[in-house]
Amino acid sequence: MKKVKIFLLGIVVFALFFISFSAFGSTFYIKVYGKGGPIYTLKGKTPAGSLVGYMAKFPISPTCLTVLTPPGGFSQDGVGLDKMVEARSDVYVAINGDLFNRTNMYFKAPIGTYVADGHIYHYVGASTRGSFIGLKDGRYMWMRGQPYIYTFLESSCYTDNGPWGKGDRWILFNPENGQHDWSKVKVVIYTEDVNEYIDASWGNAYLVRDDKVVGRLTSPTNPHEAGGMMVVLKDGELCSGDSISIRSYVRVPWSEWFGDNTPDEYVPIEDVSVIFSGGPMLIYKGDKADFWTDDYHTKRHPFSFIGMTKDFKLTMLVFDGRQNGYSNGVLTSEVIDWAMKNGFVYLLALDSGGSTVMVERIGDDVKVVNRPSDGRPRPMPVGIGWKSTCGSDRP
Repeated sequence: MKKVKIFLLGIVVFALFFISFSAFGSTFYIKVYGKGGPIYTLKGKTPAGSLVGYMAKFPISPTCLTVLTPPGGFSQDGVGLDKMVEARSDVYVAINGDLFNRTNMYFKAPIGTYVADGHIYHYVGASTRGSFIGLKDGRYMWMRGQPYIYTFLESSCYTDNGPWGKGDRWILFNPENGQHDWSKVKVVIYTEDVNEYIDASWGNAYLVRDDKVVGRLTSPTNPHEAGGMMVVLKDGELCSGDSISIRSYVRVPWSEWFGDNTPDEYVPIEDVSVIFSGGPMLIYKGDKADFWTDDYHTKRHPFSFIGMTKDFKLTMLVFDGRQNGYSNGVLTSEVIDWAMKNGFVYLLALDSGGSTVMVERIGDDVKVVNRPSDGRPRPMPVGIGWKSTCGSDRP
């Protein structure tokens, strides 16, 4: 009888342990389904319930990546990623980009830096958000932060003999980035990637179209509506009809990869294939990097990520969430641990929540791969696409 009681007590203890572990443990697993690629289905469990996601893998090549924007440009209210892909027949698979400013009165603008095929779509200025830089010659790097973009202004009416020779390169300033030493700013360039009206009372503001100075601005003006860029000088003047030359350069900090003795490189924007930003950088050089531990990141959400594995595969990840019985979302910490166990050496967080989306082109048809928590793709300003001419991962 005593042995029976001990046996029953053991069963009770085991049951309580099992229930406790199931309810409060850190159970998290993902199984990968699909053999043909490039898109794989991810199914798993979290302590909160089921999980569904998707993964796209490609041999990494910066010339195969591109930036997607709304067909009408940043001056409109944005469109779903499916509409962006429909407008680009050369895009095979795409995911949403980074966080964006939903309160901007002119456009829901990206927070990060985006460049594709030598065109600056958006620039916020250097920050701690992570980035990928890819050059047209095939070189690339992941960096913890955003790159600086510089401009070179040369005009017969205005020159400044700076340390770079005739004229001086200045940070391509975006008013959304308030951290700037105004005492060193002499020229501010407002281009189509800057979604602000020009405060003409600030000083000498000019409208430039096709490298020609149209004239001085006398009232606040939007670069999109005016059809050109704005040049504001704190000192000096431009002349109407004057031809000016504005070239942009990206500072590529190779020292971040190869050590302090490796000089940084200033690459003309026309030689840049792609730049995209996100944040935070979760895995850097195979180690855990910084990630937020605020209330948002300690709760489950749909989430998008992009990174690279040790076998040099670019990997796009989306996890659905906020849909009980189907997929409850992920914690940032869970994804970091899973990715490191599966060979990721770089992982960058993108936007999350209702913005989380993956889109695929099959022939002339474009389909949404996952289940956005909004029920449809949320309007957004920017996406990251893989070109259809570059093939895919076929294990």
